[in-house]
Amino acid sequence: MKADARLKVAIAVVVGGVLLMGATLRALDLAWRRESGLDDAGRRAVGLARISSQYLRELFAVTDSSLRQLALVGPRATGPAAAIDWTPILKASRAGMTGIGALTVTDTDGIVRASTIVGILGASRRDDYLFRQLAGSATDDVIAGTPFRTLSGQLSIPMGRRLRNSEGDFAGIVVATLIP
Repeated sequence: MKADARLKVAIAVVVGGVLLMGATLRALDLAWRRESGLDDAGRRAVGLARISSQYLRELFAVTDSSLRQLALVGPRATGPAAAIDWTPILKASRAGMTGIGALTVTDTDGIVRASTIVGILGASRRDDYLFRQLAGSATDDVIAGTPFRTLSGQLSIPMGRRLRNSEGDFAGIVVATLIP
């Protein structure tokens, strides 16, 4: 009987050892898979950040270039911002731009004189950050405003440039709202 009991204990120890070894190997495999998954997720996140960064860089560059062209085409050639029929100019520019929500032109008083969003015509932008910065600046820089949520919930980033008349004086601003 003693041999039988010893055999049972030996079998139990071997089975317990095999089960313990199996559980240990499974735990190690799960830990390795977790680390591998985290590494893959990290690489994907870095790749996505690079793609997003490149997209935003290109979107800002294209928007800046378009705003610069609008600033050159507008009042320098034909007179004050309020006297120009901007509608066809803005529609044509907007059609050629991706990632843009609206294009808007204000006069020297900050009143919206033209926009691809008809509902804001006549609204005052005098207290907006972009208008104040551009109206008070003597340089021809593009300025990004404070991001905001549109009525539909989309995040928008306004970017603007000064408009100048033929004498080089402030004639209003042109603004593009980016939808990144």
